[in-house]
Amino acid sequence: EQKNGTFTSEEPKVNLSILLQIKKFISNAVSDFIKVEVGNPVYEKVMVIARVKFKSANSVHHSNGYYIKLLNQDIKNYISPWLYQANGNFQIGKKVYVSKIFNYLLERPYISYITGFSLVHFYQSWNKKEKRFEARVIDTAEEKAASLQGSFQGAILIPAAEHAITILDEQLS
Repeated sequence: EQKNGTFTSEEPKVNLSILLQIKKFISNAVSDFIKVEVGNPVYEKVMVIARVKFKSANSVHHSNGYYIKLLNQDIKNYISPWLYQANGNFQIGKKVYVSKIFNYLLERPYISYITGFSLVHFYQSWNKKEKRFEARVIDTAEEKAASLQGSFQGAILIPAAEHAITILDEQLS
């Protein structure tokens, strides 16, 4: 559901009744030899890990908490602009490039520098032998991956609810 051009949920889905209506509509429009299946999207989370030095974090008007909140919103806006902006571009199968999100965050006017940066992708995969889903994790720092994308063609990457941000109070030497 959308409100003012943005979604009211971070994982937009429709109920079973609407899915059934969509299935019936499509089934009536295609050959009887085609089996139609309809379902909600699969969302896979991406977490940012970083050590960040904020500019003017000790000012009267802004605190580290203020900047963390701002950084979290900027991460959300970058990974899933279609969720948070009325004119955001939605793409299934979109890649998130490590260097591009790093540079985007580094360009934020409240950030002095970022170090220890990586992206972590959380998803599930089907284990055919065990006949069950298993949790999987990809960390771009360990895998030396330049980008992340969904674990299968229809998966949609969204930001994790929380990110592992360490605030640096001292200058790098």
